[in-house]
Amino acid sequence: MVFLILGMLQLTLAQQARLQLEYAAFAAARSGAVWNMDRRRMARAALTTLLPTLARVDEPSRLRRELQELDRVQATLAPLGIPARVKLTVLRPTVGDFEGAEELDFDASENLDKARLTLHLVYSYELAIPFANALLWDAWYALRLARNLPAWRVGQPAFAGTEAPSSDPQRCAPDRLGREGLAALARAASRGRYFLPLVATYTIRMQSNPFVRDPRDPTSQWAGEDDGC
Repeated sequence: MVFLILGMLQLTLAQQARLQLEYAAFAAARSGAVWNMDRRRMARAALTTLLPTLARVDEPSRLRRELQELDRVQATLAPLGIPARVKLTVLRPTVGDFEGAEELDFDASENLDKARLTLHLVYSYELAIPFANALLWDAWYALRLARNLPAWRVGQPAFAGTEAPSSDPQRCAPDRLGREGLAALARAASRGRYFLPLVATYTIRMQSNPFVRDPRDPTSQWAGEDDGC
């Protein structure tokens, strides 16, 4: 009964985080629609929306402090190879939609489809309930790789070596983790930290002209890649 309750609690918290991520995708897309696809503003909007799943932020001072703490925590996760807690990808418009121009007139009839901003968010949600975190993560990882769990033991993540299994996940999978991303999650699990990638996508019409690059920094690309996904 204790194990059942722990599992239900962890699944409830994960579902709460998934619902919050859907709202974060809207907040990020809304910010990008107003601010010319500024990726920094979109990422900050997503992080701010997701903070309630990480800490208590019912006061402005707490919100500011927890945002700073999130940046610090991310710095500690980087050596483990964990993807950013929130990975933002622009799916549309792509570089090819601009046809060599630096920006699109969002109100022009020929650009109505091109000026629809589509964002993809992957939230590396950390499972925190003892026992349930290892069990659920092992189950997810086995299903993700379409393989059975060999010699499963409680608290010992499957495939937790430094290399991912030989079967390479599809490049256009919903979580877009790829081989290296899965290997990073496995390395973190071997250290007792279980991250589950949650995914959300949102589309919104631009309210200002989208730019292919940051006007302040031409080396920083804002538009999406033409990767075929």
